[in-house]
Amino acid sequence: MKILGIVAEYNPLHNGHIYHIKESINKVNPDAIVIIMSSSFTQRGEPAILDKWTRANHGLRAGGDLVLELPFRGAVSSAESFALSALSILNSIPCTHLSFGVESLRTEDEIYSKAKKIIEIKNNPRIKEFLKTGLSFHQCILQLSKEKYNDHFIQGANDLLALEYGQSAILLNYPLKLVPILRKGPIHGSSTLSSHFASGSEIRKRYFKELPIEEFCPPWVLKDLERNKNIKNYLKWEGLIPYFQLMILKELKYENYTGYEVGMENYIKEQILQKEINKPYLKETKRYSKSRLQRYLLHALLDIKKEKIRSHDMGGYIRPLAMNQIGREILREVKRQDKIVITQPARFLKKGSENIQLLLQEEILATNFYSILARGSFQLDFTHTPIIKTDKVRD
Repeated sequence: MKILGIVAEYNPLHNGHIYHIKESINKVNPDAIVIIMSSSFTQRGEPAILDKWTRANHGLRAGGDLVLELPFRGAVSSAESFALSALSILNSIPCTHLSFGVESLRTEDEIYSKAKKIIEIKNNPRIKEFLKTGLSFHQCILQLSKEKYNDHFIQGANDLLALEYGQSAILLNYPLKLVPILRKGPIHGSSTLSSHFASGSEIRKRYFKELPIEEFCPPWVLKDLERNKNIKNYLKWEGLIPYFQLMILKELKYENYTGYEVGMENYIKEQILQKEINKPYLKETKRYSKSRLQRYLLHALLDIKKEKIRSHDMGGYIRPLAMNQIGREILREVKRQDKIVITQPARFLKKGSENIQLLLQEEILATNFYSILARGSFQLDFTHTPIIKTDKVRD
């Protein structure tokens, strides 16, 4: 059985995602599509603009058969941990193929070849020399790849993630077929608009500024965004600032959280406690990317301590958010293999493995914090059951 995996945030789902799914189906002709989707917060450490169940339903409507949750610890993490967490879950299904967008990488062989070289570079002792110059770990990788292979390897954010998927598959010894899809329209993070296509970040900017986005998203996504418009401003990253300020004013053990390095606390205090009205609260530096700082602050706020669980230990976390009849059959097969499927979190908080209990506790806390921001109800992880679509197999 050919099962195609897709890792996504759908923040929000837009025409580029529809194109990606259709192209993936054309290339793979899968029997089923499994989507691993970030939950309430994104890889950049920002609140998603729609709740996880609404976005999971969008994934189903766009062509997925089963949407599984990527829990907070995996979703709000570096590209390396994000990819390893997602592939650990895909491997537990197991998916046979993985499709993703790229800027320049064209073939599976190219991705695996470069992924192996990057694994070698990460183990190069000269990394420490480069770090001492103030470069980030990612920048050190780029410098060493240029020095050793005369190739930066990476043209954009999607290429970076593609190579992380390749490395994760190698590290997990997971014989995964990689299916790169060349992006259509503007590159990730671009403010450029083209006919019917815009980057997710640009769509979010336009949504918050109440500029037209009808051209870039399916009508059923637009309907949910419209329904959410009264709370959208609460879901901006800036809405988290008062929580961060209160956290910093208390005694905080900065070293307990993922992403910390010596001296970071001084920069964070300076940035988050500054009083200038029109000054951004987090300024990116050569050493600290804005995403890294945002992730770190969110982990500290929710007290998600580092090294309690490793990314490749997330394979047991199979939690469906939405499915159709094909997806239900996949889960039945997973259960036949004596694997655990989490449909009732309360039960697994008491009887699950130590890893599952920890991941669920963190996820429930993150969902409740999202509810605070969105002025919504609490304990939704206990009251929401997976969305099950029974009328059709796919739209």
